[in-house]
Amino acid sequence: MEVPHGCTWKRDPKTGIEVLRIHCSADPKEGSSWVAQTKRTYKSEALWMQEQEIKADAFWGQLLFPEFQRQYTVIPPHPIPADVTFYMGIDSHPRRPHAFLWMYVDRYDNHVYIRDWWCSRIYRRRGKVPEDDDLHTRKEYAETVLWLEGPDIDVAGPNGFCDNAGRRQVQQRRIMDTPGKSWSTNRELGKEGPETFWDTYQGYKIICDPSKKDFEAGRDAVGSKLKPRKYQGADGQIREQSQILIFDTCRELILELETNRYPMLKPGQSETQDPTGRPLPVRKCLTDIMRYLEMEDLYWIDPRKREFVDEFAPYPEIPGFRV
Repeated sequence: MEVPHGCTWKRDPKTGIEVLRIHCSADPKEGSSWVAQTKRTYKSEALWMQEQEIKADAFWGQLLFPEFQRQYTVIPPHPIPADVTFYMGIDSHPRRPHAFLWMYVDRYDNHVYIRDWWCSRIYRRRGKVPEDDDLHTRKEYAETVLWLEGPDIDVAGPNGFCDNAGRRQVQQRRIMDTPGKSWSTNRELGKEGPETFWDTYQGYKIICDPSKKDFEAGRDAVGSKLKPRKYQGADGQIREQSQILIFDTCRELILELETNRYPMLKPGQSETQDPTGRPLPVRKCLTDIMRYLEMEDLYWIDPRKREFVDEFAPYPEIPGFRV
């Protein structure tokens, strides 16, 4: 079925019920001038977002990443150039499924997110993380990470798949949230075992550096790179695109960017306290990893000048750096 402009169509695979979502942009008369004029008549941004942009969660609080706009950031998967520099991050939890995110930096300093993996039953679907969500062993996580990065994966798809073009994607650097160094892999006779999540991954040659925990710095690092930049295409046309680009197969990451919010103060609270600077602590594993990565100095490293290794590269080894 050909879906008209401004509309989205979805079908429930279990019930067969079909739903057509009609946005105001489906009406050719309601262009940018109509939006600018009509938006001024609304009492709040949240009311506009709920009614005209069809955002059911508009009144939940201010967006954590208001800079994110699909048209500037989300792109179809493309063949990955052979000379890019890969990075990845891990967000580990004792109860919730671990989350993983991969990206690369190219010679033009684009930060392209190519693969997300979060093995929850509600991946890419709105809702709360189930109390009885699927859990896996650290061994299973580690082995799957190495498999997803390997030469056998030749298809792009949601929840972990990216066409590796017959090559192993060697990570220049891996970042893990710092609690992974303290959570024990095993608990016996009421005592925590000596091996941590960090140790388990290291045993599989997945060597990680600890993440930086400055929330505001990470949010600003992501937000600044999500803002669109103007560039001139090969045809001479001026276009806009953000520095951060995301494959449309990274569906959980895209969902979290669109839904992560700060809590909204209740009527009584607004008279006695300022809005909090901490986001709602739900469903933000992938955006946490994105913050960890963007707080690091993610360089493009010319592969002709140095050999890639799956571990942290000290600054003196980076081309152009001088002690």
